[in-house]
Amino acid sequence: MKLLFHILNTLFLTLAIFLLVETLYKGFEGKILTQETHIQSSPNSRLKSVDTTIPNSIVKSISIAHYDAIKKRNLFKTSSEAMNSEKKEETDDLSDAEIESLEKTTLNIKLWGTVKGGDTENYAVIENASDRKQGLYRQGEIIEGTSAVIRKVLRMSVIINNNGKDQVLEMSSDVSASNISTSSGILRNTAATSTSVDRGEDDDKIEMTIQRSMIEESMQDINNLMKQVRIRPHFTGGEADGILLYGIKQSSMFNEMGIRNGDIIMGVDGNAIRSVEDAIGLYDTLQNASEAKIQIKRRGRTKEILYHVE
Repeated sequence: MKLLFHILNTLFLTLAIFLLVETLYKGFEGKILTQETHIQSSPNSRLKSVDTTIPNSIVKSISIAHYDAIKKRNLFKTSSEAMNSEKKEETDDLSDAEIESLEKTTLNIKLWGTVKGGDTENYAVIENASDRKQGLYRQGEIIEGTSAVIRKVLRMSVIINNNGKDQVLEMSSDVSASNISTSSGILRNTAATSTSVDRGEDDDKIEMTIQRSMIEESMQDINNLMKQVRIRPHFTGGEADGILLYGIKQSSMFNEMGIRNGDIIMGVDGNAIRSVEDAIGLYDTLQNASEAKIQIKRRGRTKEILYHVE
């Protein structure tokens, strides 16, 4: 009985507190409403509406430079410089020893090549083995068909982040082997440098012989020719300095000419290439000449290929 009394007493006390609070709220609400009504209806009220509009003269006098201090402080880390520096810090925090210890990725992808430029101009040519589609990727981009993100592009490998775990994607031996394979009936290496077109080559000059008939046949179907490779302008410091080639088919004319994924064609016979039209001009040169030289950049090194046309 005593226990029941305490329970009922607690309930009544709670109810009383609730009613008291509700009464107080209603009293305050009524007071506020009465004051607001009085203010709005009283013609002699001292309170007047405040005009919060900023005069045009003041608005016009404020220039963009007025906000430079905010921009420089970059409170929300939105400037490109800050974003690039943060991205660089994320990738530079891996030591050589840590990179060596990374496990190889088991994703069904293949690394065909890399292009080493500045901090923001490193590319990787990666193929999704499921559909054999190649793509050009930079740091911070997601590899198509996966959730893996490019973290860092190295000379012969790429560090990726796969579901929060750092892994390494290395260039396989069969890729290097395919890079030095040629069709004996169309192309041969005239210099004693059978490994000169390998990705790890040391020679800065390469000599090759190509058949004129192959060039003429390819030039008759430009549309098919352009399906054999993917091309995009290459920029350094915001200025075009060549044509980047990737996604090269193994049976294509480009492969037969010793061009490799990630190569940047910079010039023909000393003439700079700045557009795809300039690159097509290479074939016109080869069509009418007994020999021609092209200047390329491969893995950050400038090389020259001398073609002998027969």
